[in-house]
Amino acid sequence: VVGAKSNFRERQHSYGRGVRQRPETSWFRAYLANLLDARSWLGSILADLRSSAVPIRERLSIVCWWTALLAGFSVSLGSEFTATFVALWLISRATVFHAITVFREMCDHVGLRPGGIFSYTRDVTAQGLMNWLVHPRNNGYHLTHHLLPAVPYYRLPQAHCLFREMPSFKGKGTVCPEYLSTRQAVVSAWSTGSAG
Repeated sequence: VVGAKSNFRERQHSYGRGVRQRPETSWFRAYLANLLDARSWLGSILADLRSSAVPIRERLSIVCWWTALLAGFSVSLGSEFTATFVALWLISRATVFHAITVFREMCDHVGLRPGGIFSYTRDVTAQGLMNWLVHPRNNGYHLTHHLLPAVPYYRLPQAHCLFREMPSFKGKGTVCPEYLSTRQAVVSAWSTGSAG
């Protein structure tokens, strides 16, 4: 599967797959600006294939993996199935996947200052439908994950609770309890640079 192999420093300036911090007057305008950005859109579709940070050998291995998979589909399930699969895959990456990925990357970083894990990464602790859609598998605990990358996703909420008791985390960590409503919503940070 085409995935992100970016490290933290690489993401400090690219906001994931091309999502960038933009001075906008509203969170929705900031979101739309990134959603409609050609570089961001291509990043959602092609991911590591377009990244100069990923070595050619790795990009070739991705192409070979997909070629083998599609050849296997074509032989075993037919060319019509394979063409339909490719079309649906690319359409979903270019639409729904892109919209969710842009929103998620913005939740994780936009409105924060590049330069360090605490200054550039936040946790979103909201629960409910938005969390299920945007941050399934507890990846809304993005700051907690960067501080303890070996902790499995299902333990991140417990790790976050432990961090919340630590004075250094209380003073440095940015935590947003909501996605869309209240002054502490993560989207508030996209236009004001503060939330949490």
